[in-house]
Amino acid sequence: MEIVGLVAAALSINKTVRSTAHLAKRIYQIAREAPRVEKQLQRTAIQLHSFATTVSAAWASIERSCPKEPEPKSPVLKYIIANHLPAELEYESYHLRGHIRDLRDRISTLHSKFELLTSWRWNKMQPDIDMLFTPMESLKTSLNLILSVIILEIITVQKAQNNGGPSPEQEREIALLKKVIEEQIETIRQLREELQVAPILLDGIYSPSGAPAVDPQLTLCHLARSMVDMEEVPSSPPETFTFSRPRRRPVSYISSSGSESPRRPRRDTTSPLTPPESPTVPLASTVPPPSLRLSRQRNSYRPPLPFVVSSREDSSEGEVEARNRDILPPRPETSGRPPSEVSDEEVEIGHQPLPPQPQTTEPPPDVSSDEEIEVERRTLPSRPQVMERPPAPPAGIIKPRTPPPSEPTDSQAELEALPRTPVPAPPSTSTSTPPADAPQVEVLKRHVSFEAEEEEVDRQDTVVSSYLRIGSGRERVRVVAHIERMLKYNLISRAYANRLRLEIERHAGKTVRAHGGGVVQTIGTVRLPWYSTDRNSVTVDCYVCEDEDLEHPLTFGRSFGRLWETR
Repeated sequence: MEIVGLVAAALSINKTVRSTAHLAKRIYQIAREAPRVEKQLQRTAIQLHSFATTVSAAWASIERSCPKEPEPKSPVLKYIIANHLPAELEYESYHLRGHIRDLRDRISTLHSKFELLTSWRWNKMQPDIDMLFTPMESLKTSLNLILSVIILEIITVQKAQNNGGPSPEQEREIALLKKVIEEQIETIRQLREELQVAPILLDGIYSPSGAPAVDPQLTLCHLARSMVDMEEVPSSPPETFTFSRPRRRPVSYISSSGSESPRRPRRDTTSPLTPPESPTVPLASTVPPPSLRLSRQRNSYRPPLPFVVSSREDSSEGEVEARNRDILPPRPETSGRPPSEVSDEEVEIGHQPLPPQPQTTEPPPDVSSDEEIEVERRTLPSRPQVMERPPAPPAGIIKPRTPPPSEPTDSQAELEALPRTPVPAPPSTSTSTPPADAPQVEVLKRHVSFEAEEEEVDRQDTVVSSYLRIGSGRERVRVVAHIERMLKYNLISRAYANRLRLEIERHAGKTVRAHGGGVVQTIGTVRLPWYSTDRNSVTVDCYVCEDEDLEHPLTFGRSFGRLWETR
């Protein structure tokens, strides 16, 4: 293991994980004493703790998969060791740990007796913490990609050893792993675009010969893409690597105006990053010192280490742009063509455009004249006039469905020809009784779902309310309260949602009474939903025993304990 170089990387990554976990623990402690920024602090602490847990689990799995022998027989491990990928992981975790240690020292001075001062300090420090999440995600994705490639190699070897051919379970696992690897490669591409990464030249510590090496992330992505496509390990690192796959032919679609137009071309994501043959920056200057700190300005962003091109802290933006211009490879010559017409082959073959290929043109179909088009337009039926929309009913009231209008007959046409006189509209009544042979969904016509629009939610006093119009006789009313819906709009806290779940479970299976609109009504048995075992919703079957029409709110609000009363 020491010859392989995984021990040093393991120690560095474990130290980074411990530093991140300690930082998350410290943020948790401050969140308990600062109610004004409690949610923001807890969200940041959860992200840090999730990063530490994921990285620790991924590295433990990689160590378990690696053999104890000095020279492994696995081609994937040989490729990883030959290209110094463990040293690059150690390099990333070392500089990331320095920034985490700096933030931990600054957070120790965050707490104050004045809550407003604590909130102001946190808002000033939050951009520096948010900057760490992108390199954290890069390190985590690189570890997960190495682990996925190792597992894919193990399953591929097991499939080759089966005499009867691969089993369906192995085929499923291989297909799933290939899909996961493609998603991880796409994540690395997005992170590199976000950080504006240039090819980082490794120092002599990581390159024994002292020659410039290829970007380790591109080397790892090339290994993963080769295992996905051909299920074999490449012999050498790539000179160029393209993240994007070959593009498909554009598919036409029908626009809103009715005309057929080609699909809009996507943004060209081809980014071949090649190391320069004669670098203008010396190798020693490409490794930044550990004392380099992140920019503490709120609106300015400097890429955190190890994705730093400039090694001096006092470098101006013009010098950094000039150095990036020297390091980045030249863009392909496309002779004035748009980027959507440039293929991946032109980029990979020395940036030379492909020779034009002969195209066979077919004669266009016969196009009708303007007169024929005008005749067709006259024969088409005219669009009916749009009538004014009636005013919407109050929030929460269920509007009964109206049957579609039928075609007018001859007698109706004669009546419409007569002069019209204004007739006052009769008062609307909605106390209709459903037929006996109606399905169960129509019998439960008083079904009210609290997955309503946002304007139907009362944010002031009650959490969720719905107005029910109850007819005469004994009718069945079903009310479904979704607790997660309340949490989504920040109407209740997480602690109050847990209390609601406990109240629901406590009243389950009991006959209860409901208070609403000043009228006490007897409802049926409270039960949990039969279609799932989730505690995020509750179903109440209400049996109304009143003889007159009532219109009242049945509310699941902050008076949840007074809403239900066990008989």
